[in-house]
Amino acid sequence: MVSAAGSEVVFSGYAMGLKGEPLERARFFWNFGDGETQEGRVVSHTFRIPGSYTAGLHVSSGMYASSDYRTVTIVPNQVVISGVTPGIGGSVRLRNLGDTMV
Repeated sequence: MVSAAGSEVVFSGYAMGLKGEPLERARFFWNFGDGETQEGRVVSHTFRIPGSYTAGLHVSSGMYASSDYRTVTIVPNQVVISGVTPGIGGSVRLRNLGDTMV
């Protein structure tokens, strides 16, 4: 997974039982690897500093628990304002100076 610094990243998890059934009352705990954590099946997080992070999802339900991990690469945000047209009907032009489309 690749995203730009300062951009919102959405994480989504799921929990399945031993027979393949969805676990409705599972607890989802996320650790983003940058000192921040959240709870919830679907969460969003903003990485502020470029680098490589290991995001962990820890799921528990009753007596059972499991974890999974994903590497998240955060690249510098190189989007700049390249022009502004003021007034009613004006606009802001953005330019991506980077070589990564995120």
